[in-house]
Amino acid sequence: MPDFAGLEGYTAAKRSVFILDKEGTVAYTWISEDPGVEPDYNEIRAELEKLM
Repeated sequence: MPDFAGLEGYTAAKRSVFILDKEGTVAYTWISEDPGVEPDYNEIRAELEKLM
């Protein structure tokens, strides 16, 4: 994210979650446009349980 938090020239990665299956394929993706927003951890837990 360029100019992160209104700071010109300061770049930061977007807050993201990726889950890979046993074959290394991306099975779940969550990317926030707002770095102040955290993912739904219960949703992530449920997605992980699907892969077990």
